Amino acid sequence: MEQIHLFTKKLKPTHINHTLSVPTHVLLAFQIPEGTHMMRFEAVDAIDNVWRFCLSIRQTGVYPKPALLRSSWFRFVKQKGLVPNDRVVFFMEKDETNELRSYTVRAQRKVIRLMGQDIWVDPETPVRRGGHRGSSSDSFAYIDAADASNIDYAAQDEYREKCDVYTFLGISRL
Repeated sequence: MEQIHLFTKKLKPTHINHTLSVPTHVLLAFQIPEGTHMMRFEAVDAIDNVWRFCLSIRQTGVYPKPALLRSSWFRFVKQKGLVPNDRVVFFMEKDETNELRSYTVRAQRKVIRLMGQDIWVDPETPVRRGGHRGSSSDSFAYIDAADASNIDYAAQDEYREKCDVYTFLGISRL
């Protein structure tokens, strides 16, 4: 199955406390039944939890304005401990026939800017403390793909080493 990036959204207080507005182009990735203004879908997070969201489309106005309803979105926000300036990323996978679609959601928190690149981690990733030297497998880290093309292998190795240090120290936000 092919994975498609749907959108990345930096969260504002309104997104944390109310609803998550979704870019209009994302509607193409959802099969909303004709004559309805909402649909329910499931998305899997980085630790394989299944989240049930409700996507709704405004029924008035010049253009459709999609949003994840608070009733489904707020539970995700609370469980992940999301705060303003964190971000969420949604992906879709579809099979060759375009019949089977599955969705993935990632919550991310910016922890550091390294060599001009923002480094994002999943806020729920467990961090080991104490007599264990953390390893790069202890946490997920994300670099914006658009910005990652100029990072060479030496820089990636340096990044991994710094991640080990931050994981070991238990630093989750700078």
